[in-house]
Amino acid sequence: MTYTASVSSKVAQHVIDTISGPVCAVDPDYRYIAFNTVFSEAMLDRYGTHVCLGGDALQGITDESDQARAGEDFNRVLAGEAFFGPAWWEDSSFTQGAGLRFTPMRGKDVVSGVLVTAINAADSAEVAAIKEALSSIIDSADDAVITETLEGIVIGVNASAERMFGYAAKEAIGRPAPEIMFPGCVDDVAALLARVAGGESDEHLETVCVHKGGGLIEVLLTASPIYSEAGEVVAASIVARDITARRSVMRDLEAVHEDAVRQEDELRSANAILQNEVSRRALSEERLEKALRALRTLSASNRNLIHADNEQALLQSVCDIAAEDGGYRMAWVGYVEHDLERTVRPVAFSGVEKGYLDSTRITWGDGPNGQGPTGRSIREKRSVLASDLSTEPGFGPWKASAAARGFRSSISLPLFDRQGSVFGALGIYSQDVDSFDSEETLLLEELSSDLAFGIEAIRTRAQRTEAERKVAESHAALKHLLRGMVEMMGKIVETRDPYTEGHERRVAVVARSIAEDMRLPEKDVQAIEIAALIHDIGKLRVPAEILMKPGLLTPLERGFIEEHARAGFEILKGVAFPKDVAQFVLQHHERMDGSGYPDHLSGESILLGARVIAVADVAEAMSSHRPYRPALGVEEAMVEIATHPELYDKKVVESCLSLYEAGHLGL
Repeated sequence: MTYTASVSSKVAQHVIDTISGPVCAVDPDYRYIAFNTVFSEAMLDRYGTHVCLGGDALQGITDESDQARAGEDFNRVLAGEAFFGPAWWEDSSFTQGAGLRFTPMRGKDVVSGVLVTAINAADSAEVAAIKEALSSIIDSADDAVITETLEGIVIGVNASAERMFGYAAKEAIGRPAPEIMFPGCVDDVAALLARVAGGESDEHLETVCVHKGGGLIEVLLTASPIYSEAGEVVAASIVARDITARRSVMRDLEAVHEDAVRQEDELRSANAILQNEVSRRALSEERLEKALRALRTLSASNRNLIHADNEQALLQSVCDIAAEDGGYRMAWVGYVEHDLERTVRPVAFSGVEKGYLDSTRITWGDGPNGQGPTGRSIREKRSVLASDLSTEPGFGPWKASAAARGFRSSISLPLFDRQGSVFGALGIYSQDVDSFDSEETLLLEELSSDLAFGIEAIRTRAQRTEAERKVAESHAALKHLLRGMVEMMGKIVETRDPYTEGHERRVAVVARSIAEDMRLPEKDVQAIEIAALIHDIGKLRVPAEILMKPGLLTPLERGFIEEHARAGFEILKGVAFPKDVAQFVLQHHERMDGSGYPDHLSGESILLGARVIAVADVAEAMSSHRPYRPALGVEEAMVEIATHPELYDKKVVESCLSLYEAGHLGL
């Protein structure tokens, strides 16, 4: 909702017309935006000037001294000041012995106009007394009372509102209430005002407001329309009740109960003239006991809701608590079925059931078995109370079974999912007629709402767990498939060069051991291992006779060999391998001093994974047999990498040597 800079014309005119003295409203350009008949007549009487909406307020005052005084007063108010001053027309009968009240009209962060009200000393003592009495009543109320225009502009607050929200009346009046009091729920308050504007009385909204000094307050807003004499809704009266501490209601009610019992004992010895009071207190105690049993049920159920992880166990525990802790005759939960008969399927019950739920099928359709409290609550999406089951319309199919089990009254409460659809109902039976009063009903409705939330939460967790399980299985399958594909690619390379059979697999073992010893992230370890398994895949493009040549290679043949790193990159770059696998293959023959190939990279410009594979490749190659030389052994390989710090990464070499000395290198 967009809040205008000033009050609506209807509200402004209504408020102004109800004031007995002269009053006018002026915009920042000194143009009249509202005035009452008394003001118009006063101007005509004093200056001989007619006023009109949009007219210049200063030009209308023909006396230059009056005009100057009015301009000065307007400017003070437009600067944000509210004050009481002498009237411009001191000889007017309307303002003798009184003066003018100047009030800024505020929009969003700006003063959008000036309200000038003449305070008439001739107001009757009776009217003043009424105003004072009304003000005293409103100001002494525990609840905050806020009067607003239909656009949300504050036009009045009581003392409780000042305390609750932290804004003095002079700070709040003329400003948008949602902006300063309800910034987190502007749309909800706007919708509330819209319903009131439509003439709906006693509209309620539970929401959160903000104190000026910080901190959140839970409030229950009750909004009622204010009507003009013509019957139009011109403003709203909003009562804000602080419900932050409602969770302490249980303790307060138990204290009241103990006090009621103590007072009842005292009243038993009182004389006969107090019997009426005793009867009244007994009735209060009965209502209190009903509220207490509902509170016991709600409190115990909520404790179970916090720890529940099984839907059936949750349903059964709530039914057990209602029957055992709450003292209800029977409680049950039924789920909505979308079969042809629209069956309500019992899923949990507790108490004096004795086959009641099997005695007659319960449905939520339009047939005879759907006219009971359960079927109606599901169909109509509301709580249905049956105060006397023996006379309840539509209860015929269950009347005899209910009477045999001592069921005298019942309440059925729908269970809503997150989309607002009814998926079940909670039914509670009592052994008393007229058992469920309004307070107890509200608490049981809260119980059904909490139960529905708990069921939805359990289902959501189960769905998430199942989804996570499927994702994990899929991930494991893909990982296994990827590993198989990589190993297959390595074996394809080995078919071209049988002298190096197992070389890439052993390099992968050494590279993984080094990466894990260096405490690299698991995703980096996996990428290094995959790259090591296929680091020589580019040899598929090298002639087999060169790969298996037993003697020294010619420069041309060596050039073919050195191209295998780039060829491997070209083969792998379009494959969706983990991060940097193709780059690791491209760089695994680069050296720290730039003497490697194919791009003569050096130092930190070589990826760490490639540096790990380079050391693992040299260590494995030197310890294995080749066509052009016998195996040199692992120890000789360790000497090679240790004595050439200009070629290999220092930290990778340190890790490799440490693993070798501990017997964990994998060679």
